[in-house]
Amino acid sequence: AICNNLKKGKWQFKDLTNFSVGMWEPSYDTEIWKRSKIFHIYVQNVGQGDREKTEELPLSDISIMKWKPE
Repeated sequence: AICNNLKKGKWQFKDLTNFSVGMWEPSYDTEIWKRSKIFHIYVQNVGQGDREKTEELPLSDISIMKWKPE
């Protein structure tokens, strides 16, 4: 979600991937962001069972996605 003017409150929503990442919580490199204003985001499909238990999933790829806000 991106909002260029918080007073107007007009938000834009964009999907950064064309695949599901399940219950993944974003993590990114703060130092690269500070230097270049480009997010380097760690991406992996993860699952979560009932009551914070892990969910058995097949092995999946991991990747680093680079994204620069417009």
